[in-house]
Amino acid sequence: MLLTIDIPDDIIPSDITQQLPETSEKLRHYLLELLVIEAYRTERITHFQVGQILKLPSRWAVDEFLKTHDVYLHYNE
Repeated sequence: MLLTIDIPDDIIPSDITQQLPETSEKLRHYLLELLVIEAYRTERITHFQVGQILKLPSRWAVDEFLKTHDVYLHYNE
């Protein structure tokens, strides 16, 4: 899936853009993580799909990723 987002420079102040990841690849991965976190939090994707999308090596890596981002695990899966 290709998604293009055009954000004009005047929308985000320069002091905030300096806090964002410095390369486009890092920014791309950061935005993907945010999307996955929100999709899991709202139960649009499963724990397994989080691992698939982010290419995490194990279910424990998925647990660690979610806990690091303060996302509660869904124990009903």
